[in-house]
Amino acid sequence: MIAGVTGTRPLRSAALALIACASAGGCGTTSGLGGSDSDGIKGGTFTFVVTVSDDAFAPAILKAQNDATVHLTLSNTGTRPHDFVVPAVASARVPSVAPGASATVTFTTPDSEGIYVYASDLPGDAQTGQLIIQ
Repeated sequence: MIAGVTGTRPLRSAALALIACASAGGCGTTSGLGGSDSDGIKGGTFTFVVTVSDDAFAPAILKAQNDATVHLTLSNTGTRPHDFVVPAVASARVPSVAPGASATVTFTTPDSEGIYVYASDLPGDAQTGQLIIQ
């Protein structure tokens, strides 16, 4: 007997819920990352302004839904050219941007939820960030 619980109906309900959850593939796992649409929301439009310096991106974490349209503007506050590349998403690329300049790209996020790394891949650059598709 569990303290504060009377009768067997609450325990039976909890046991059935646990069985249903386990048979559905797990409870509270991270199995949705890199997989299906775990939150049931797809699409939408997301607009980001990302600043890149000679050391880092700001913000370093971007969040969007899967199958969404993203408008991303990269603003270079550094002293040398930088770009923006999400290697796993071919269309998510801003070519080299000169210091003091900016450029915009529009792309569709992947169908698979997960964490996608973005970076400036020009020689000498080490800036990275995360595009989280939820």
